[in-house]
Amino acid sequence: MAAMNPVLRLRRAFRSAGFEQELAEEAAETIDDGYPSRRETQQLLERLNAENRQYVAEMQARLVVIIIGIAALSLTVAGLLLAYVD
Repeated sequence: MAAMNPVLRLRRAFRSAGFEQELAEEAAETIDDGYPSRRETQQLLERLNAENRQYVAEMQARLVVIIIGIAALSLTVAGLLLAYVD
């Protein structure tokens, strides 16, 4: 019984609540079409996680470049100051 198709369970629930056969089928199909399946939800989450990992990797690469740039600029300024003082 637990392995029964969710649409069939919805139809049965609507019929037991007093809905006519046609109305029960229409309501069950509307609910089934309106919500993603477990597989679709899992695929969406996997895609979003992959996009998030890619975004984080890009941000880390940018941060490394910025840090190297700041370090190079700092060393250049320090070298110029030392040359000016001597």
